[in-house]
Order: sequence, then structure tokens, then C-alpha cells
Amino acid sequence: MADVRAGVTEVVRDVLDRPELQIADDQRAHDVEGWDSLAHVSILFSLEDRFGVRFSDREMGELQDFGQLVALVAEKHSSS
Repeated sequence: MADVRAGVTEVVRDVLDRPELQIADDQRAHDVEGWDSLAHVSILFSLEDRFGVRFSDREMGELQDFGQLVALVAEKHSSS
């Protein structure tokens, strides 16, 4: 799970162009400067490419915070 968390963090940092960004599991996208709806879609597509997973529209819309995003990627990545 630590590898997935590091990878997700790296993707978010890359997409938002914020290499120093620290993000907690309970942070929501709207709490992170620059993480708007367009960035959200870019982050999810980048995660799909990096981890070889696919998100459904429902999954994309139901994500509440960074911790849920990491858990979803970990779950999908381990089952692929």
C-alpha cells in the first residue's frame, strides 16, 4: 500500500505541478490548491495509465478524499 500511496502522490504532484505537495488521507480535492474538476480528471487518467487500472464513472464521482483514492487504486491494482 505504501508503494501505491507514493505513486498516487507522485501523480498528483505531477499533474498539479507542485512537487512539494504534502497531502493527508482526509484531504478533499477542493482543499488542495489547483485541484479543480479538470485536474481531477487528469489525475484519474494519469493514475489509470500508471497503474494499469480503469475507473468507472461512478467510482470517479464517489471519491471523497485522498485516502479513498489511494485505497481504490490499491484495490484495483492488486486485482489486475
